Amino acid sequence: MLPTEKNLREMAVQAPDKYAQAGFTLLEVMAAIAILGIGIVMIIQLFSGSLGLVKSSDDYTRKVLLARQKMTETLSSGSLKEGSANGVTEGGLAWAVEVSPYELKKVERAESKVFKVVVSAEGQGPRKKTYTLTTLKAVF
Repeated sequence: MLPTEKNLREMAVQAPDKYAQAGFTLLEVMAAIAILGIGIVMIIQLFSGSLGLVKSSDDYTRKVLLARQKMTETLSSGSLKEGSANGVTEGGLAWAVEVSPYELKKVERAESKVFKVVVSAEGQGPRKKTYTLTTLKAVF
């Protein structure tokens, strides 16, 4: 039996489809590797960004605790006097305490003095963000 024209057309159309699905082309593999590379770079950037946030949060917490400690030391000292003090901790944080008289518009008791206490803590490095606490204390 000789193949007819119709049979030849069916064989010609079906044969390439059978071999076309045998594997991936080089272009498909390269595209997949490029997408995978972009994904890995994005994940690494997210991790490095989160590490930076952890460090800045740690610095901020250290500044808050230092300022709170210096404020407590200043207010709990026996006598509050006008003046200032500053220093640097072992960890590299700079602190400053300033005590100044605070004038009230109406003072009912003339024998009391009111002081304004400002405590600040500042970090080292290019981002010198400062944390400041301010309060008033009456001394009788």
